[in-house]
Amino acid sequence: MLEALTDDIILKHLKGEITIGIYPLLLGDTCNFLAIDFDKKNYEQDVIAFWSTCDELNIPIYVEKSRSGNGAHIWIFLEEVCLLM
Repeated sequence: MLEALTDDIILKHLKGEITIGIYPLLLGDTCNFLAIDFDKKNYEQDVIAFWSTCDELNIPIYVEKSRSGNGAHIWIFLEEVCLLM
């Protein structure tokens, strides 16, 4: 059963109490956030490089360490819905 993505659900996920997944594609092939998964051995260097590029472009990001401890996710929330190509 699909549930609404609420602040409570997100908080429980971030605390490691539940696992959630989301498919951010909206009608018209648009989205309002992006999540990038970094999992390889050198994920930390990749995250730093990505973060540096986002800083240079004034793109705010949020970094979340994977529950396994062997990876990370970068979240980008968009002020406007964008078209995915």
